[in-house]
Amino acid sequence: MLVKCPWCQGTFEADRPGPQPCRRCGAELDVPEAPRPSAGSEASPPPPPPAEPPEGGWRGAEAPPPQHHVFPPPGGGYGASPSSGEGTPPGGGYGPPPGGGHGPPPGGGYGPPPGGWGGPPRAMRGPLVPSPWEERDRLGFFNALLETWKRSTFHPTAFFSTLAPGPVGPAWGYAVLLSIPSAILTVFGLSLMGGGEFWREAGIGVLPLALILAALTTISVWITSAILHVCALITGAASQGFDATFRAVAYSTGPTVFAWIPLIGGFSGLWVIVLEVVALQHLQRTTRGRAIFAVLLPLIAVAVCGCLFTLILGASAGMLLNTAS
Repeated sequence: MLVKCPWCQGTFEADRPGPQPCRRCGAELDVPEAPRPSAGSEASPPPPPPAEPPEGGWRGAEAPPPQHHVFPPPGGGYGASPSSGEGTPPGGGYGPPPGGGHGPPPGGGYGPPPGGWGGPPRAMRGPLVPSPWEERDRLGFFNALLETWKRSTFHPTAFFSTLAPGPVGPAWGYAVLLSIPSAILTVFGLSLMGGGEFWREAGIGVLPLALILAALTTISVWITSAILHVCALITGAASQGFDATFRAVAYSTGPTVFAWIPLIGGFSGLWVIVLEVVALQHLQRTTRGRAIFAVLLPLIAVAVCGCLFTLILGASAGMLLNTAS
């Protein structure tokens, strides 16, 4: 069957219904089954041909009623064609589709689906629900925190694709609760491993350093969200506003709980970037390509600035050496 992807606007042939990725952009789609003709529908006989008028035309009441084209009934058509003997195609015969002529399909015409082309239809996304953390009054504090962490960290597509819009306060609280303990454990871990000589020489102890890092963590979510939202505006991936970008960043901080573990903590930053791409794609109802570009744009900008700074520094050093010689 021919399927149109609401994410990339492309079409592809699907050999089966059900969950499957788009052949063009890789978005997860839930292809519905093709409609089947109603069982037990009997073929109706074709309408009789119009009567031929006699010589001189019809007179008065002898004229038959005007003949109108009658379309086949929905679900099966009129059976065999008088000329070829072949049945009409399933699903409605040679006439208009069920429900209303040859006009646009029911529910909105040939324009974008409800909610625009930015995301899949609601039937594919499933019902939108708040995060477990936003229902902690009903689920309990620790149960809601753990359930939100597990879903957002290990099942990000299922979590973010059904996450309903909401306030930024609970999302910020979730990010702070995960990031501050990780920052404190990272500082103490470095001190135990013999690191942090620079801070000790500067007269800053381990505990003050941990508190400073925890305070910076509470505002880093806002700074990261602001930078990412500017990049999303540049790439056209900010249709749902700043709140959606902030919630995408806040609920992507799950892997930071591993940042203090040696060897493993180095991969937590890459894990966070992957989660931010998935979160931005679904919460901003945009495509995966735009979400990737928006998340990587700050890193690209930093790399370009670093290269330019290195070139300028090297050129300046070369000019000084030439002047001195």
